[in-house]
This record gives sequence, structure tokens and C-alpha cells, in this order.
Amino acid sequence: MTVEMPDLNGLTWVIKLVRFVWLPIALAVVSRWIVSMLWVFAASLLAFAMMQMGESKHGGIALPESIIGWLSQHESSVLVCFWLTIATIIVIGIIETFLSWVYTWIHLIINKKITPRVIEASITSATDSKLDASTAVQRWLLKTDLAHFIEDFFAAPLGSIGSIVIAVFATYQANIVAGHISIICLFIWVLVAIPLTIRALMASKRAAQSHEIVGRTIRSGIALRFDLSRPSLSNFWLKKYSPSVQQLQQAIAKQGLWNVILLGSLSIIASVTPYIAVVATVSAGNIASSMAILLYLIQISGPLSALSRLLLWNQQSIISVQRLYNMIVKQLHPIDKEAKQFDSVSTLEIQNWVAKVTDDTTIAFPDNVASNESILCIVGPSGSGKSTFLKSLASLMDIETGELRLDGKIVDTNGADWRETCGFLPQEPELIPGTIKDNLMDFSDWCTNKFIMNALDRVLYAIEGADDCVVGIDNKGVSVGQRRCIALLRCLGCSSKIIMLDEPIAGIDDSLVDVLRDAIEYAQQQGRILILTAHEHDFERLQLEKTKLVKIDPF
Repeated sequence: MTVEMPDLNGLTWVIKLVRFVWLPIALAVVSRWIVSMLWVFAASLLAFAMMQMGESKHGGIALPESIIGWLSQHESSVLVCFWLTIATIIVIGIIETFLSWVYTWIHLIINKKITPRVIEASITSATDSKLDASTAVQRWLLKTDLAHFIEDFFAAPLGSIGSIVIAVFATYQANIVAGHISIICLFIWVLVAIPLTIRALMASKRAAQSHEIVGRTIRSGIALRFDLSRPSLSNFWLKKYSPSVQQLQQAIAKQGLWNVILLGSLSIIASVTPYIAVVATVSAGNIASSMAILLYLIQISGPLSALSRLLLWNQQSIISVQRLYNMIVKQLHPIDKEAKQFDSVSTLEIQNWVAKVTDDTTIAFPDNVASNESILCIVGPSGSGKSTFLKSLASLMDIETGELRLDGKIVDTNGADWRETCGFLPQEPELIPGTIKDNLMDFSDWCTNKFIMNALDRVLYAIEGADDCVVGIDNKGVSVGQRRCIALLRCLGCSSKIIMLDEPIAGIDDSLVDVLRDAIEYAQQQGRILILTAHEHDFERLQLEKTKLVKIDPF
């Protein structure tokens, strides 16, 4: 996982998502404005009550003349003001309760849009995807950051700016001098915020990068924990990576320091503003009006604090947005619901085939012809490109050049029909969570035959409590060889007309090889094209009858 700021495409993707959550955003913004107006109204009521008790003129408060006239007609106008203030505060509490639900509302909409796409991307990622399973899950969980980002980046700023405008406008109505002072303080707030925010963001990004480095160290340590079981190696590992922990400590400290400086400085300005305005206007002698100004401007502290935290809170959310975009949009391989297998699969000609391993590395393979009359066996040592050859044929890797002809007709290897025609057994197969039979029967097109059942019975016989044995991605439940056997039988029982098997018996006991060989040969006898890779000793163990052997050397 890398620390990336969103590019233009990533930001465009977020903006497109906003159209699905416009209603909660709009209601959140309007609700914040209403809350600010209600606070102004409540503060004005209290100021009016104080004016009534002091028998002073009703000036310097942001109340319409009609409301002032209506209140003045009541004999107990002070009591009415207090009851109206309490009612107003209750309404404010109800609205703020709704505001606390807005994030959940946005999260629900985002989850409905994002989660199905993530599931789709997890099984159809582009050929250059480097995501492992745990990273994919972590990136899916970033949808919460995306929901926060949308709320904080769109709803919070508009709501906060509107609230500030309402408070300043009310202040101007109460006293022009106080209004000018509030504008000057806001200008100073902006001047201080810009440079400090830049420094805080830089420190935040460095901290995020340091966390990534230590995170990779932790993941590597878990992967190598058995190799590092010796105390001497464990101490070597800890000593090697202790500088990265110290760098993380320093990065966290600098991030916290700049955050404190930023938030503290801006908070001081926001907190001092109402009191400076009151001091400047108290000479007018209207204490009630001064209190109203104080209550008006106190309301800008919350919105200003929200704005000051905005970029800091969203530093991780901004990174999360780009990671989600990379996974869902850049790596998503759309599923064609109308894909159909090719009708005829007698011969497959492979010509000028050059697989693309990286941007700078390619592997060229000799021309070959596979047919349903025999099994094409690619034999070679580790590193010779056997897996690369099969993956590129199955459109799971990009190719530099190459042409496939199926029964003489050129095949579009990027097309959904070709992928639908190919069944693929990876070199490191996985099992889905569930029982062993779930790993076969939960696949809609899986069909059994006597050879598959014979092999399955042999595999189950070797597994203790096979009927109730639960396997999965994290909790394997079976040995590596048994896992490969189950995945092989799952692949052989699928409906694909072209079967590609990457080292199908690697790590499997000799006692199981004969029944697996029968299942493989029966798949070929069904008229399907079979292509498999193997080390030379595994090929000799298989003892297949009808084969076309191709040996390749390390590239």
C-alpha cells in the first residue's frame, strides 16, 4: 500500500459518488444553517429579556421588529422569552441529533454502491493487480473513510461557512463596530491557517508514509515468522528495522506538534474574537446588547474549529479515496453476463506468444498446437515461465504479442467468451470457507463423474473428520497437497472446454497420483483441450498415456 494523493480521475470518481448522497449532504448543510439561526434567535431572546428587566431600549439585537412587538405586548414577556429559549434549544437538540445520523446515512449509501463493486473487483481484477487478499479487505474497509471524506469535505465546509456568515450578519445587526471586528479576526484566522495547514499536511503525509513502512515490516515479519524462529535471526530482524520505528516516533511527534500549533492557534483566535468585540462595544452601555454579541460570535468557534480540522481529518481519508479508486475503478475487470463458450475446441494454435511479466520484462514461448487428441504438457524447471505461459493464455496476464487460433479462427484473448471457455488451476490454489464438499458443490457448473468421485473418496479418506472438516482461506484445515487435490477436482469438474492446470500434482503423495491421473485423462477423453505444466519428475509420476511434451528452459 502506497501513500498517494488523489489524481484528477480519483477526485472525479468521488464527485460522481456525491450525486448519490446529495440529499443527506443538502439536509446536513441546511440543518447546520438552521441551527445557527436558532442559536442567534435564542441569544436574541435572552438579550431581549435582559433589556426588559433593565427597562432599556430594545436595540442591538437580531430580532425582527414584528417579534419584538409581539413580545412587548405580553405582560410576562421575560417569562415568554425564557420558555421560547428553552423550546428553541430543544429544537436545536433534535436537529443536531439528526445531524449525528447523517454520517451513517451517507455510509449506508456508499456501502450499497461500493461493496458490490469491491466484491466484483476481488474476483475480476485487472491482470496487473498486485493486491493480496488481506490488502483487498483493508481497502474495502476504507469505505468508512470515504463516507467521512464526503461528509467532511462537502457538508461540513458549506455548513460551517454558512453558520459563520449567519453569526457575523447577526453581529452587524447588533453593532457595526462588533461586525467589523469579527471580520478582521476572521481575516487574521485565514492568514494564520494557510501556512500552518500546509506544514501540518506535510507532517501528516510523512507520518502516513512512516506508518506504511512499519506496516510492511510487520507483514513481512508475520510471513517470515517461521524462518526467523531462531533467536539470533529474530534479534537481527528487530535490530534491522528498529530505525524505522524511531522514524515513525519522530514523524508522529512532528505531526502532533504541527496539529497542536495549527488547532491551538486557530482556536485561540476563534475564542478571543467574541470577547474583543464585546470589549469594543461595551462602552455603548447596553449590557444586554453586548451579551447578545457575545452569544452570536461564540457560535463561530465551532464552525471555525471544524474548518481548521477539515484538512487534517481528511489527510488519511484523502489517501483512502485514491486507494479505493485504484482498486474499484482501475483494477476492475467488468463481468460480461452474456459470455458464452466457443462451440468447437478441437485444436488451439499458439503463435508468436510473448508474455509481459513487467513493463521491462517479457518471456517468449515457442509456437505450439494443443488438441483434444492429447494433453499438452509444458515441462521445465522453476523459473522457466511455465506459470506465466498458462496465466497469459487464460488472459490472467498481459501479453506483448501473440495470436491464438481455435479451430483455425483467431481468438480475442481479451474477450469474455475466451475467458468463459477456459478453466484454470493456479499454482497456489485456495479453498472457500466451508466444508470440503462445499468447495465443489457450491460451484454452479461443477459436475462429477466416477473418476472424480474415486479421487475425492481417496482424498476424504486421508482427512480426519472429513465430513465435518471446515476449511477456508485463513484456516486451511487440510495439508497443501490435499488442498491442491480438492482444487484440481473442482477444476476438472467444471464445464470449461479448455482446462489449464498449473503443476496439478506438485506436493501430492504418490498414493493419490494414480486416481488424479485417471480424472485428468477422463477430462481429455470428454473432448476437451487440456494444457498442464509440471516439473520433469512430476510429469514422470503422472504417466499420462496421450501427451504432447514440450520442454522449456529458464529464460
